[in-house]
Amino acid sequence: MSFVIWTVENLFSVAETFHSGIQKVVGNCRAIDRFLLKQADIIEYVERYIENNIQITVEDMEDDLPDYVWNVEDNLDVSDFDIAAMLDDTIIDMEILSEFIEDMMDIDPSNDDKIRELKRILTEDKRVKGKKVIIFSEYKATALYIYRELQKAGFTNMFEIDGQTK
Repeated sequence: MSFVIWTVENLFSVAETFHSGIQKVVGNCRAIDRFLLKQADIIEYVERYIENNIQITVEDMEDDLPDYVWNVEDNLDVSDFDIAAMLDDTIIDMEILSEFIEDMMDIDPSNDDKIRELKRILTEDKRVKGKKVIIFSEYKATALYIYRELQKAGFTNMFEIDGQTK
């Protein structure tokens, strides 16, 4: 009889632990949902930014990932992970990223001194005015930014060439 009581007590203990874990995960999911609702303006800004500035699809980005990213174990054991801690870390990361994006939302290309100076040089400097100019950038995102800003300023006959250009 005592074995049955011990087994039932263990069963209840396991069930209680499981229930408690589920409550924590659900609580974290609710926290993520609350966070996303609170950050709706940031999410809208990011979606607009992607739509207007990113000219590559997720599939294209995935094609560029190195092979080691894809060479992973297919069957992961969930018990190897602390899901609640991972969700906590995710919420913290999202809060930090939101603060960074909020700061970015205040950036306006019309206040960019370097772009303004580049436009001035291209239109006023006798050495380059009306001539072909090559502008090099280490980063593709910077090259696209310069290209877009010069397009907006009315420059024509421009090309943006990078490692992805075919």
